[in-house]
Amino acid sequence: MSSRTAGVVLARSLSVVDDVALWSQVPPPFRGPARYFHAVTIGQRRALGMPSQALADERFRERLYAVLAAWGMSSRAAELSDYSELFRRAQALRDEIDVLASESLGALEQPAAVADTLWGLITRLRVSDTRSQLVAGSKFLHHLLPNLVPPMDRAYTGAFFCKHDLNSQTLVLQSRQDQWWRAMFCEFSRFAKQRREVIAPLIDGDWQTGVPKVIDNAIVGWVSTQKSR
Repeated sequence: MSSRTAGVVLARSLSVVDDVALWSQVPPPFRGPARYFHAVTIGQRRALGMPSQALADERFRERLYAVLAAWGMSSRAAELSDYSELFRRAQALRDEIDVLASESLGALEQPAAVADTLWGLITRLRVSDTRSQLVAGSKFLHHLLPNLVPPMDRAYTGAFFCKHDLNSQTLVLQSRQDQWWRAMFCEFSRFAKQRREVIAPLIDGDWQTGVPKVIDNAIVGWVSTQKSR
């Protein structure tokens, strides 16, 4: 099932993972630092209160930078931005990020407008020193706005939404990033609202750290299973 949003056509909708309890609990391909730093960073972010308070905390900043590296953003292709420069930009945007702290992915009245606001933050944060900001920016903002922003990548999110053939070697999310971001975010929001009662009991303090992450885990579980067949 394909759906068209904001000028791009999604290869499939999240209805594919309608049994979100099943797909989100497929053992993930991520171990060690990737899981550890995610859990402790999200936990500390929530304990500190607002995103601006988290950004003011040096230990939180170091953990957030570590989770970005553990999630593949330190590779030559990703080119994670310099620590000091990245957090200088983030501090300058802290008030705009705080405005979104009360928003929840499954309760948005205007998801497209929120997607556009988030895209504006992603382009100004410049988490990656490359021209491609969608993946790195979503992972950064996910750890500041864990109830709102889904983390995205090419191997799973990109394959799910952009490839009819999951085994295709075609590179995804390289162009029209703003359009792909809006289309994928709106689909995440639609599904989060539709499956809210099923998703809520799945949230824990480990890997299922919020609605966006549960849905992301379901995508990873589904794509991993399909590719292994």
